[in-house]
Amino acid sequence: MPITLYRYILKELLRQLVLATGALVVVLSVGYSVVPMSQGALSALSLLKLFFYLIPGMLSLALPIAAAYGATMVYFRMTSDNEVTACAAGGISYRTLLGPVVILGVVLTAGMFFLSNYVIPTFWQRVEQLAQRDLVEVAVRQLNQGREIPLGRNAICYADYAKIDHDPPTGAAREGDLTPYQRIEMSNVTVVRRDRRTGELGADFSSRSAVIDLYRYSGRTYAMMKLVNAMIYNPGTAEGDKTVRVWTEDQSLGPYEMPMPFEQKPQFMSLDQLRQVVKEPDRNKHVRDDADVLRMMLANTDTIDFLVERLTRGTPDQNPGLELTGHRSSRYTLTAPKITGRNTETLGLSGDEHNPVH
Repeated sequence: MPITLYRYILKELLRQLVLATGALVVVLSVGYSVVPMSQGALSALSLLKLFFYLIPGMLSLALPIAAAYGATMVYFRMTSDNEVTACAAGGISYRTLLGPVVILGVVLTAGMFFLSNYVIPTFWQRVEQLAQRDLVEVAVRQLNQGREIPLGRNAICYADYAKIDHDPPTGAAREGDLTPYQRIEMSNVTVVRRDRRTGELGADFSSRSAVIDLYRYSGRTYAMMKLVNAMIYNPGTAEGDKTVRVWTEDQSLGPYEMPMPFEQKPQFMSLDQLRQVVKEPDRNKHVRDDADVLRMMLANTDTIDFLVERLTRGTPDQNPGLELTGHRSSRYTLTAPKITGRNTETLGLSGDEHNPVH
């Protein structure tokens, strides 16, 4: 093994690797900080902390690219300076010349495994903790700027004015032993619920004043909203009926699980946390959400199968149809001679002049 040659190539590889990694890490860290920076979501000190906490996480993205770039530049320069030709003339094969790259690749692979599974998740948790600490300030700032804040995944909140209550209540939460650690006071509030499956806006709530209490439980943040003398607007049924109701007492909404950008995603979890997800998948929020979507799809499929079975059993003359209950307990009978198409959400029906759909 040509030790002197390997030492020379490795020195050049490491120099290129350090320079390329440093440049990429800075660019990527700044890129990740652009959104909270442009929205004013973090204070100057928090933004500086975020930048340094992101640097180890960016290593997992920058190191492979920097290593490939460094190897390309080193061997390109050696080829341009005829050093590869000189090595070949001295009896050193091309495969031998690639030895330093193989050594560097093995070392980087081992280092990336350790960083990705033990070091980097720790810094992502620091980022998550930083976001948790600034969650209240961010929400108040966004509301006062005329923007909405999310309440969980299926509701959004607007308010004309919001402020932080620095003396939060200490009463028990709905779960029995939880106490809020922070409260946001708001005026002229509107809360809009969103259909989880279709994404369409549903019922909305409005109130002259409201508060949001924030709770911590099992490492997650939950929000409970309390509205004073609230009014609800319900889109109603398919027949177009609208319902407006006024509450004369406080109304509670929630609890809503507040989304966090770096929490419980596989790329931000340590090896031990990933193993824990394998053992107890329902404890992971993303697994629970995907499982709920799967359950809804299976329920829709079972419903479609039931409708097809009821509508197609026997002959059209013998089939009594499907009994349905409509608005205000009105009853209907649905009959359909043919099924023309189906998917997980809709069922196509058709008939003719002798046997129409009715």
